[in-house]
Amino acid sequence: MSAVTGTTTIDRIVEIEREMFGSVYSSVKAPCQDKLKMFEAMRRMHHSVLSDGTLDAHLQNLQRARAEGVNLMTLKYARMENQIDPLSTSPLIAEIVAVEQRWMGDVVQKYPKIFTQHNEQGFKTYLACELETLSDETLDGYHADIEAAKAAGRNLVEDRYEALFRSLGYESMAARNEQGE
Repeated sequence: MSAVTGTTTIDRIVEIEREMFGSVYSSVKAPCQDKLKMFEAMRRMHHSVLSDGTLDAHLQNLQRARAEGVNLMTLKYARMENQIDPLSTSPLIAEIVAVEQRWMGDVVQKYPKIFTQHNEQGFKTYLACELETLSDETLDGYHADIEAAKAAGRNLVEDRYEALFRSLGYESMAARNEQGE
């Protein structure tokens, strides 16, 4: 946490992402575009499991893009809708997506009452398109975080959702799952 501003790296990342997200035009409106608090919660959740080095690289990536007038959220959604060519061909993207997709499948099986309408292809597309907007340095850090989690037997998707459900006031994701739909 920054002693000067009282904000964390994640706070600064989410602030820039929210700015970028607010000006995205997409032919398919995302539900969170009308619910910025949910957008912020989901972005915090996504970043909550990443290392400080990866977060720092991502913040620099966002700041550089903003300074150059590039909206990474617009690019992500344009990629999701196949309106533009791939932004990156890094082989790390496919590796990260494969691991996170497997982890998401495990979470769906473990918590079926929470994840009743999981869209595997949508998850894969969203993540891949987001990863394409990352700098090589950020992608390297993200990949290293994935590899470290695998070595430690952790599931970062589950860790993310656990953090989200706790932030929403639930004792745990397991307790929320027991409550049903």
